[in-house]
Amino acid sequence: LVQFLTKSREETVHRMQLEVKEAAERVKFLLDYATLTEEDIKLNSQAFNWPGRMEPIFDVSQQRLDSKRERAESELKERRIKFESLLNDYQNEVDNYKEKEV
Repeated sequence: LVQFLTKSREETVHRMQLEVKEAAERVKFLLDYATLTEEDIKLNSQAFNWPGRMEPIFDVSQQRLDSKRERAESELKERRIKFESLLNDYQNEVDNYKEKEV
């Protein structure tokens, strides 16, 4: 997900902005020869404004990923601490058995 978000933010959005600019040129050409309905104008406006609305979405996605990563790291640290404690307990038991044998 991190790689997808990075690629989308750095590459895909820029490519799509270029495509939107090309689409705007086509719409300008069409406006010279046709009249667009109100619905068509709204749809085109949404398409032209779309790349600018993506950055806040990327920010929210990045925050969610960071939060989940931090939570996973924290859980892993807790598991590691418990495992180390368990290993120490086992080591103590082994040491006790060794002492009893001697």
